[in-house]
Amino acid sequence: MERSRRTLALVALAVVGLLAACAAPAPQVTGSPQETVSAFYSWYTTVEGSPLGARAYRDSDYLSPEFIQEIDELADSFESGLGGFDPFICAQDAPAEITVLEAEGTPEMTRVTVQAWAPIYVDVKLIDWEWKIVAIHCTPPGEEAGLPPAEPEPPVFVEPTSEPAPPAEPTLEPTAPAEPTADPPTEDEPPATEDPPVAEIPADWTSFEDGEYGFRFWYPADWELQELPGYPPGSDVPEGEKARLYAMLVQPRGWDGIAAPLSIDVTEGTDEQFAALYRPPSASEEMVVNGYAGVRTTESFGTMFVTRYIVQNPDHHGMHLVFQDMLTGFPERLAGHEEIGAIIAQVVGTVEFEQQ
Repeated sequence: MERSRRTLALVALAVVGLLAACAAPAPQVTGSPQETVSAFYSWYTTVEGSPLGARAYRDSDYLSPEFIQEIDELADSFESGLGGFDPFICAQDAPAEITVLEAEGTPEMTRVTVQAWAPIYVDVKLIDWEWKIVAIHCTPPGEEAGLPPAEPEPPVFVEPTSEPAPPAEPTLEPTAPAEPTADPPTEDEPPATEDPPVAEIPADWTSFEDGEYGFRFWYPADWELQELPGYPPGSDVPEGEKARLYAMLVQPRGWDGIAAPLSIDVTEGTDEQFAALYRPPSASEEMVVNGYAGVRTTESFGTMFVTRYIVQNPDHHGMHLVFQDMLTGFPERLAGHEEIGAIIAQVVGTVEFEQQ
């Protein structure tokens, strides 16, 4: 009888425990994707100094550990002298306002559109009942996040020809001989035509020459040029950086702007490796630069844009010079520096490749 009572008691306790377990509330999802994104940017835009340079994002609870690691690798590449931008705002200058717009996706993965200088696409994933930012795209991404793909227009590359097509606008022509030349031809001596037109360069300009890759260009003598070396031989180069050999910054001496008005990438690689260096352009057009086939692309950030002049080595299809105008497409930077903006186009027009 006593044993029966103990058995009934145990059964009763088990039933009570089961009922209690059933009554316990299930874990609740914290907030919403939009609230997570809004909270992150509210915090990020109030960090003093450079939150990217100081790696302040590492302490954010709104980012997944894997995404933090990705940003670490990107920030490391910037510190090695390869230029860059803030991947959280998809620009170099902080916007005056960041607004969270619509969201779409599944119960586990949502893409939130944010308006900064231009639209930013933030992927937020439900991890351990909390929404975490797992990716940020500066252009509409494709299928990698399981959401509807976008198909941006790929960059256009121009095969050099013996007779370049007429430019979309007047050919960039700088203004005075690159170096001392012979006396000008007389009426009885027609000018030679086998070489590209000689760029006219102001007498007080200086030149940069790279004998290894066979090119040179000129820039004002009161400007300064800083070389940014590429990755050391044998190092693990990120996939998106494999085509960049090294870069240069060219700017007036004492320039205190947020970015050098002109940067130059020296690149070599396949078309795919070259395309991975830059975001797909908003627009592109063929042109002629000092007699060489080239392409001008525009990368838009809302009301601002970066202009790139891509000039291909006529003897080496895989080698390009990319002149990046970081001034004229940014109204606030350009204000009061219009003369510098005009000089950028002149510098681009002085490029020459060594004949092989």
